Amino acid sequence: MVHDISRYHYRGLRELSILPLEGRAPEVTLGRGIRILNALRCGETRQALAWWIGVGTALGFSRDSGFIPGDTDIDIRVAADFTHAEAARDLMARIIQAFGREGFKLVRETYWDRRPMQSAFIDTRNNDVIFDIYYFYRGLTEGCLVNFNDRGYREKPAHLVDNRIACHWPGHPDITVHVPHPIEQYNEWRFGPEWRIRKKNSELTEKDLKCIRPLPRGTVLTYGTFDLFHVGHARLLRRAAMLGDRLVVGVPSDELCRIKGKPIVTPEAQRAEVVASLDCVDHVFIQVEMDQKEKDIDRFEVKRLVVGDDWKDHPRFEQVRGYRGVEVVYLKRTPGVSSSLLRQHLEGNSTCAPAAPADC
Repeated sequence: MVHDISRYHYRGLRELSILPLEGRAPEVTLGRGIRILNALRCGETRQALAWWIGVGTALGFSRDSGFIPGDTDIDIRVAADFTHAEAARDLMARIIQAFGREGFKLVRETYWDRRPMQSAFIDTRNNDVIFDIYYFYRGLTEGCLVNFNDRGYREKPAHLVDNRIACHWPGHPDITVHVPHPIEQYNEWRFGPEWRIRKKNSELTEKDLKCIRPLPRGTVLTYGTFDLFHVGHARLLRRAAMLGDRLVVGVPSDELCRIKGKPIVTPEAQRAEVVASLDCVDHVFIQVEMDQKEKDIDRFEVKRLVVGDDWKDHPRFEQVRGYRGVEVVYLKRTPGVSSSLLRQHLEGNSTCAPAAPADC
């Protein structure tokens, strides 16, 4: 069974039996799964996998001294980097392989922009307890880790993950879990200010689900010269893609750059080809007129126009705000890197290369 929702892709490998954890020894599965996660290593540096307990498992740990009564699965979160899609898919494949060797059967997987978002398993050696892994990504929103599903997306404050602490699972000193810290802040982010109050799903309100934002819809339009393509360009385009389900990019022609007085190194066809090679970009066209935004909005049925924040409130972009209901969104540039700095370095006007930008 496969579903496609915007950029979201879901694959259910078999029907799940959603049963309460009570009486099924979920601590056994929790311990088994954690041992597998702790044995995994990431990247060339072979660093330990960044993981933590989440959602109901984290709430049960902090509020109920164990699993929440009526809970149906074990919730684990894993950190990945959105800028390296292939590495994220490789990580998911290694997780699936490692869990498979220990008697866990993959029953569900989901993706966003071809990046893994979920790997759900059942523990065939322990009552088919569900062990549910969600992947949260750095590199999209500054200071946050992001995950998408069919209901929306969540931006988890990164400090809750970066400051996670190791704790014994209540009543099980042999099981050590990684817990978001401070856990009270995590619970309020995930469940709202009344997280200490036990509620049924039917009793949840918007304030209890405030961390879930609707999936973006509609076409996003942005423009850029994208000369000497660098990481700042890639990050802006990925963030722009988050704002809709289709990203269209206008690349100014060489002649238009000459008219603007903007020096370029790379010809228009190559600049457009580089932009089109990004998996977050759906369509690229050559911009030939200075002021063709209204035409492009009409042509591509645009919902949002995205601009770097160095152009904030500029009349050139503000004039189209509200045109056919278009929203203008200004995104923060990546500090410490630009085509101008790179050009200066290449021309020998700088004694050192631009500083490497920090990850978002």
